[in-house]
Amino acid sequence: MDLLMQYADRVLQPMPTLGNDFGGGGDGAAGGQEVQAQNSPSQNLSALEQAALPLAAEVTAEESEELNAASDDRYWAGFEVGPEPEPGPEVVQIAVRMPDGSRATGRRYTTFTVLGSVLSALHAAGHRLSAARTYALVNTIAQPRMTLSDLSAPLSSIEVSGKQMMLMLQDS
Repeated sequence: MDLLMQYADRVLQPMPTLGNDFGGGGDGAAGGQEVQAQNSPSQNLSALEQAALPLAAEVTAEESEELNAASDDRYWAGFEVGPEPEPGPEVVQIAVRMPDGSRATGRRYTTFTVLGSVLSALHAAGHRLSAARTYALVNTIAQPRMTLSDLSAPLSSIEVSGKQMMLMLQDS
């Protein structure tokens, strides 16, 4: 009798029959009876994998969310925010309308503060921004609208002026 072996959905070479060492049919079965497996190893493995998938997916989703949050924190920490400057000629207080419609409270920035630092301050204030997404800061007062999406560009490039401004943060 030749046994057909399977391993992880691969068919292996047939296994030769064993000698008649045990007084049976040479296959280890009493009285020469053939023994057939109820399930192949690949079927058992896939059943175990299928049973573990929902649990693994939950763990993976939670771990993935934690890893993404930590990655976002490290990314936005790379932009220097610094202390809020005192009011002055090169300082503007900016309130930001977030993509979800909520409003970030106003904070003062110098006109040479870069967009990355503004986004980092928003992230640090609890407005969770994903490092994997691209954002643009829009000056809705300027005609035509001025959009800033380069993280290293200063706020002055979208004509921020005056003492207070309301800007929109958009997904780009």
